[in-house]
Amino acid sequence: EPFSPLHFSSPIIKRSSSSSLCTTSYIGLAASQQGSTIPNTSEAAFLPKKTNLRLLTVNCCSIREHKQEFTACVNYTKPDIICGTESWLKGIKPGKEPSRSAIKSCEVFPDNYNFYRNDRMSRGGGVFTGVKKDLISDEQVQLGTECEIEWTKVKMKGKKDLYLSSFYMSHRNMNDLIQLDNSLEKLTNIGKNKHILMGGDFNCPDIDWENLQVKPNAPDKAIQQALIDITIKHGLTQVHNQPTRQESILDLVFTNNPSVIQTSTSIPGISDHAMVATDSDIKPVYNVQQSRRVYLFSKAN
Repeated sequence: EPFSPLHFSSPIIKRSSSSSLCTTSYIGLAASQQGSTIPNTSEAAFLPKKTNLRLLTVNCCSIREHKQEFTACVNYTKPDIICGTESWLKGIKPGKEPSRSAIKSCEVFPDNYNFYRNDRMSRGGGVFTGVKKDLISDEQVQLGTECEIEWTKVKMKGKKDLYLSSFYMSHRNMNDLIQLDNSLEKLTNIGKNKHILMGGDFNCPDIDWENLQVKPNAPDKAIQQALIDITIKHGLTQVHNQPTRQESILDLVFTNNPSVIQTSTSIPGISDHAMVATDSDIKPVYNVQQSRRVYLFSKAN
């Protein structure tokens, strides 16, 4: 079934003015529970007006199985950049030759984006970033570590380029967070003059991001606290505060410059997670193709 704002796993959302970052309040998933209410069109289709740069953070739960829905949702939301998790693809790792059995990006992704992948090489997992082809981007292989993370640099106007990252932690564990910390350390060594946007599924539902505290009696409390400590250490702010799966905020968006974020909104997803559309004031550099002279020989004398 093609993507639709009325998708059965759509979040129920309502207007709210309680947050400067978010323009809607996410009430919960209508998922596959019996008797759940499908949101009406005016609510489900609501998306803030696009500003200069839109990031779409999406949990795919198999991009091959949701190829049509993914393409439709990209056409609907019109993101400039994408952070994807749980691609469930195989065969492509950063900086390495694809395996013979690799699933080609052109088989599953829209052709008007450049996609950069870090596949798990076994069932499940896998992350990717996507950048519109009219933007200037390149993969940052040197920033990778032994976790599910993918880095891409996108050319921006002015002196600061954007470093875009997709991260996935399938289950809470300290090793993945240590590797995330190592990756951010590598980025720090590049210099301070940059924008950072990192989106993904962090699976840490018990963090109060407004107060930077883990809820009392939370499971794996030390691990969830470690995520807070890492983001503070590297000067990152988490800017999304609406649930993305049932009542939990699993899919997060971090930046080192929260003042440029205009909105971050949960919208209907293609899996059991909502997607996150994050709009910012960052202005990209567009790769404008030079016009070509085409001769019409059929009209020649």
